[in-house]
Amino acid sequence: MTLRTMSAVVAAFFALTTTTAIGRTVDSRQSVKSHVDTEVQAIMAKYGVPGMSVGVVDGATSYVFNYGISSKETKQPVTADTLFELGSISKTFTATLASYAQASGHLSLSDPTSKYLPSLRESELGNVSVLDLGTHTPGGLPLQVPDGIRNNDQLMQYFRKWRPAYAPGTYRTYSNISIDDR
Repeated sequence: MTLRTMSAVVAAFFALTTTTAIGRTVDSRQSVKSHVDTEVQAIMAKYGVPGMSVGVVDGATSYVFNYGISSKETKQPVTADTLFELGSISKTFTATLASYAQASGHLSLSDPTSKYLPSLRESELGNVSVLDLGTHTPGGLPLQVPDGIRNNDQLMQYFRKWRPAYAPGTYRTYSNISIDDR
């Protein structure tokens, strides 16, 4: 994702949260969608963003809306199964939420990954600590999600088969999929 596209996504997030925060009341899925549609369509047009998903949390209710295409070549639409490689911006959110979860007793950074992703039990990555994922020391994950992985099931299958090149916690290798694991 280019810096320009990343800026558009961040702008969409802040435009939506700011508008809600200043008192615009939304009382149904359709009114939320209408507001999001207006903001997203303008951002996508201005920055040439081919596709995106936007999540909105309003009290105890959450919404996800998908827009555009996930591939310019195939014209495949963005769906709930589309995987986005957001790059480093999501690391800030992930680290903040993980720190908050640890401080409030909902997570321990020393826990194995499999505690939070049970599908990784009995796998090498399942034994890696949450802290090692967050510090890019799980053992040598690739920089990006490998080509051909198109959904969460395929990603979990890849993670179950993954083997570390280094002992976890001993060698730092930057990876967009370590701290951004979903």
